[in-house]
Amino acid sequence: MSSDALHYLTAGVNLSYRFADDGVAPRVRDGSLFAELDELEQSVDQPCFVTAHDVTDESCGLVAAHTYSVLDMKRVGDVRLIQLRNPWGEREFTGPWCDTDTARWTPEIVDSVGFKPAGDDGSFWMEWSDFTRFFGFVTVTVTVDPDAPTVTLQGRWVAGLTAGGREPAVSGGFFECVTSTATAASTSTSPSSSSSPPPPSPSCASCACLL
Repeated sequence: MSSDALHYLTAGVNLSYRFADDGVAPRVRDGSLFAELDELEQSVDQPCFVTAHDVTDESCGLVAAHTYSVLDMKRVGDVRLIQLRNPWGEREFTGPWCDTDTARWTPEIVDSVGFKPAGDDGSFWMEWSDFTRFFGFVTVTVTVDPDAPTVTLQGRWVAGLTAGGREPAVSGGFFECVTSTATAASTSTSPSSSSSPPPPSPSCASCACLL
């Protein structure tokens, strides 16, 4: 999934919002989720990437099993609009607020949003209600302040001891996984079995941010 790729590239934190979930659906309807996503998307101090997934209806030009980038969010009066982009650079949404929907794009809204139709370039606008109907969820990848305090957890897969995969010699069993403990001042790594030999020096590490 593209949000996973953004997580790996940025070391950011992924926040997912499924529109049908009990805790999210009321916020979709009252607009508070729109406001929260807009605030995250516009943030300068903590940049983030917003992606939309799980297209539920292909009747208006959208592509199923596809990820769209969220480029912008605007509210003009009671109208909540969200701008997306198909990474293919073509095949846009053809429903309300599409590039050719001149009846809705009044001069006031065009000026407020900065709307500039550019043909079939993959970028398009949707109203919030349509967006949450045609898409199943969004993921926000929030980047992390490089000066934030961190803790490093180190570990290593050891052949025959902690390496992944099924162990034929153990009926119904698997190799044990390495367990790691760490503090801000020191880091230690040990296999889950006390009878195992000391593990070799770590060869991989992951970084967790304290938010």
